[in-house]
Amino acid sequence: MKRLTVLLLLLSLTSVVSVASVVDVAESPTARCPAPDRPYCIADIPYTTDEILTRLGTNQQALLVDEESQELTFVYRGYADWVWLSHSLNENMERLNDGSLWALTVRIDNLSEAVISYVFKINGRQTVQGGLYRGVDAPQSPERIPTLRGEILQTSLEMPHITSIRDLTVYLPPNHNPEQTYPVVYSADGGAVAELAHYIEPLIRDGEIEPILLVGVHSSEYRREEYIPAIDWERFYAHEVFFTKVVREWAEETLGASSERDDRVVFGVSNGGVFAMTMALRHPDIYGHSFPFSAGVNPIRQVPTLQVDNTVQYYFVAGYLEEGFYRTTNWLYQHVTEAGAEASFRPWVSGHDWVIWAESFHGAVRSVFGT
Repeated sequence: MKRLTVLLLLLSLTSVVSVASVVDVAESPTARCPAPDRPYCIADIPYTTDEILTRLGTNQQALLVDEESQELTFVYRGYADWVWLSHSLNENMERLNDGSLWALTVRIDNLSEAVISYVFKINGRQTVQGGLYRGVDAPQSPERIPTLRGEILQTSLEMPHITSIRDLTVYLPPNHNPEQTYPVVYSADGGAVAELAHYIEPLIRDGEIEPILLVGVHSSEYRREEYIPAIDWERFYAHEVFFTKVVREWAEETLGASSERDDRVVFGVSNGGVFAMTMALRHPDIYGHSFPFSAGVNPIRQVPTLQVDNTVQYYFVAGYLEEGFYRTTNWLYQHVTEAGAEASFRPWVSGHDWVIWAESFHGAVRSVFGT
């Protein structure tokens, strides 16, 4: 008899930052089980409608976990034309025979190590909060403090060449003094900084790292063109100058950001991860460290003349379940390692997921700025 655990979703996800749409990547279609060469596959729903309704009870949604078969069954109740499971996994859900009940079963290799966050998207418009599955053998979440002692600063700067005002989100550590000098992380998709700060401040509080700044540059409707080289060089160059020069010089003059190369990190996820990698390749004199997370496009294949400076330190992150992103990120890791750069790669049993990015950012910052 199967060992079955029913998780009713009483707890919401860790606060999730909405990151702009990911890059178009040539992903292989999700395989039907059995698929021994794939990290996850779509399985037949192993429960009858009556069994699902019994386990659902009065709740709108549930997650049924079968550890023996390594299967998760996602359940949502509500009338819709279609329901899409999003975040770690991105799949259509199946309508069951009562018309308002939707389900999807996935089989995941090493399920006990998985970290899977999810929401339900209804008819492509409404998003219904889902939950978080963390396997018994998965990495434990680092501390996230609910209230910051430091300050979140919202501001904007003029972006030259294309006459645009770009928003910035900045984290200033407790007792910030602009007359002092601070190591700094420059982040693509800068709205993420307000959430990332909740993971970084405990490291400062406990003396595991010295106080640092997080400087986030928000993306625009031209995110792909600004983050990925060789799509629109004019817009890419304009954003590059803004990010590497205008924002950096403002942060150094106004916030006390360090002007030392080894005190600077460039960070991003998805398309932003491509940008973080590209900036390390194009500006190794500016950034001593690069955190390219879940990069979906290989900038070296986009621009074959890009060369690795082996004095830059890299910290790569990707999930096995985001297969195209994983392959690209792993290729970049292997490439910089072969070029003699210091690099680490943290794979997760997860997908294209904010949870693993936030938790990995905590570890990456500690590895670079640890006392």
